[in-house]
Amino acid sequence: MKPYRAVLFDLDGTLLDTLNDLTEGMNRALRQMGYPPCTKEEARSYLGNGGRVFAQKALPLQASQEEAEACYQAFRQQYARCFQETTKPYPGVLKLLCALHKKGYRIGVVTNKYREAAEALCEAFFVPYVECVEGERAQVPKKPAPNMPLRILEKWGILPQETLFVGDSSVDALTALHTGMDCALVTWGFSDAETLRSFRDCHIIEEPMELLGVLQEEKAAEK
Repeated sequence: MKPYRAVLFDLDGTLLDTLNDLTEGMNRALRQMGYPPCTKEEARSYLGNGGRVFAQKALPLQASQEEAEACYQAFRQQYARCFQETTKPYPGVLKLLCALHKKGYRIGVVTNKYREAAEALCEAFFVPYVECVEGERAQVPKKPAPNMPLRILEKWGILPQETLFVGDSSVDALTALHTGMDCALVTWGFSDAETLRSFRDCHIIEEPMELLGVLQEEKAAEK
């Protein structure tokens, strides 16, 4: 077992509390199309698999694929206007990223949020800690496929076995599994803690700074 050299994070529900702005952006799109809005709790349950799935789930069941695509495009336009209205890092996240940066870990973000929004948010909140961002783009499979995290690791010359993946959902747990990375799941995000604890091979993190303990445990085991 090699000690960790990199930590890859999910974005929404892990580093950033984006739920209010995501809900607002989707509801503006739904109203634009003449559909009723969704509640924040409904939006929470729709998130994790990218904007198109979010739009499809937010629409009535009888909506067509064409309507779902139109809703997704409307959502992107509306979300671009409100994506930083209330979004902020979760308490303790900046302290954690600063500590990881000082200790020399490479830090990246892998998210199913479309890439332009992900990059803008990381630039707004996480400079100089986050070095690389991978988000939804054409022709690149989304999480839980391993393509996006592997793009970052190949760029850095770091192995999956040297990387800890941190997220808040079953999608993130499966991403780590499919990529060959260890996984830590946070309880403050969009998934309920009971669901997260069903992934028995993943570390469960209640507070951001607990992640340092996971990394140190692995280094101690290596010695």
